[in-house]
Amino acid sequence: MINGIYLLAGTLLNFGDGGELVLLSMNPSIIILMGIIYLLISMVIWSNLHNYLGLNDRTPIVRRILIITGGFAPYMALIFLLP
Repeated sequence: MINGIYLLAGTLLNFGDGGELVLLSMNPSIIILMGIIYLLISMVIWSNLHNYLGLNDRTPIVRRILIITGGFAPYMALIFLLP
C-alpha cells in the first residue's frame, strides 16, 4: 500500500521515484495506473488478512491502529534511519 501511495504522490507532486520516472520521459498515466493497481491489490490482501490477525467487527479501533502501525512503523523507521 505504501508503494502505491508513494508512486501516486510522487508522480502527481513531482518527487521521489514517481517524479524521477516522469523526468526520464515515462508516461505519467502508466505510473498512476500502477500506483492504483498496487493500492487495490493491497486493499484486497489487507481485507483478507484481518481474520488472521485476530481482527473482527468488534475489535476496538485503538487495537486496530496499533496492529496497523506495528506493521509499517519499523519499515518507515528503516527508510529514514538507513542512508
